[in-house]
Amino acid sequence: MIKLIRKLLSENSGATAVEFALSIGIFLVAVFSAIDLSLYSYGVNRQQAATYSAARFAITSPPIAAGLSQIDVTGVAVGFPVPSERVPNFRCAGAGASSFTCTPGSTVSAPASALLGRIQTVMPEVEARNVTVSYAHVGLGLVGNPVGTNTDPLVSVEISGVEFRPVILSAFAPVAITLPPTKVSLLAEDLK
Repeated sequence: MIKLIRKLLSENSGATAVEFALSIGIFLVAVFSAIDLSLYSYGVNRQQAATYSAARFAITSPPIAAGLSQIDVTGVAVGFPVPSERVPNFRCAGAGASSFTCTPGSTVSAPASALLGRIQTVMPEVEARNVTVSYAHVGLGLVGNPVGTNTDPLVSVEISGVEFRPVILSAFAPVAITLPPTKVSLLAEDLK
């Protein structure tokens, strides 16, 4: 019996298979982790591209804040800037999957839907609840603009709360990692 045990202990013909079995798990975790990291970076870059595309669209389209085109300019001569105290800052936050709520005032739904559609061409998983658009008066624009609004606000688009689901962690339990928020601010060029 002792002879048999010594023979089994000195036998090494299956060592390669045992080493392979022990190391393949570590190797696969490393490979899938690299894939997850790449997909996460891709998601962050897509979100940045969607934010920039939306901001560019927002500065050249009709505003989604209805009050921006209804600013009281009575008593201000044509060709002069609108006084800052007459222009509130507008913030339009997504509510639900496809609608926006602006404060102060109301939302113009057609431009809001077009803006969300622009974002979703780059990143389809983004819903309105992930998007915030704000219009801040910076003192630019003149009363009597024949083709657009009387102010040229700073338009900011922010996308936040978009979830990323990693492959390797999701194999063990449902996990979602929130992508960092992205924000782009551009000066309005051609608001109608």
